[in-house]
Amino acid sequence: MIVEWFMAVASGFVDFATGLFPPWDPPAWFLTFDDTINTAADRLEPLGAWFDFTVANVVLGALVATWIICLVVKLILRGISHVPAAGGAG
Repeated sequence: MIVEWFMAVASGFVDFATGLFPPWDPPAWFLTFDDTINTAADRLEPLGAWFDFTVANVVLGALVATWIICLVVKLILRGISHVPAAGGAG
């Protein structure tokens, strides 16, 4: 019941905060962004004979995973630095 109350308060706050802004229509390029990506993918498809997209996807995934892991470690260290016994900003 308590968690439900907190969720209701948070939902009410978000509704209030978003109600402060005027109605917004997304720009046309945002609505057609998936078509742009599909067009680019269709144009890159013939390059599959010379470029291994599977390896590129694995490398890109590893790169993004490394960035996320480093960000999480940095956030954890930043949080620990505010604990008085651990030193740092405390």
